[in-house]
Amino acid sequence: KGKAAKSKAAKSKAAKGKLAKSKAAKSDLHHFNDEPRIQMTINSTLFVLDFDSKTPATLSVLTETIKEVTQDGINKETQRVEDVMIFKIDVVTANDDDYDIDIVRRLQESTTTKVVYELVLDELCGTNSCEELVNSTTMYDDVTSYMTDKFENGDFNAALQDNADECGEDCSEIQGAQVVNVTFQEDYDVMVFTESPSK
Repeated sequence: KGKAAKSKAAKSKAAKGKLAKSKAAKSDLHHFNDEPRIQMTINSTLFVLDFDSKTPATLSVLTETIKEVTQDGINKETQRVEDVMIFKIDVVTANDDDYDIDIVRRLQESTTTKVVYELVLDELCGTNSCEELVNSTTMYDDVTSYMTDKFENGDFNAALQDNADECGEDCSEIQGAQVVNVTFQEDYDVMVFTESPSK
């Protein structure tokens, strides 16, 4: 009974935590959507070892990990991760022109997957004009340098494994997955939103 009670309490606490996080996310969403802001879209490519399952569950784990780690590296008062959209997944071969041939040779014993995605970020204009912010924002440099560090020092992979473990059996095939390389396109798109949506 003691173990069962403890288990129920833990689940209840986790559920409350998720509920609170969900409410906070919704509040944050309204806060950003009601303010003038710029929206930046960055194209990025991940090269992942042993990402052998492309189910909704495993793709959700990957996108949520990208969101979580990116969010930790930006100013939460004025910036947010609006979305992560995966739109291409391919198995890498030695003939892939987009891939470093030295890495292909080094990792040829493993399955390497190329994941192409868009990272969509918002930044509030605040007291500045949005047009000024488009030219002065450092969000691209801040995010790409932060994320590169997280990929290189293993923090991203640790978060990916934590999320895959939490996912459970549905994600068992990616519980050994590791990102081994990342690239960010230098060109990025910026949109300006100056009016609140009609209610």
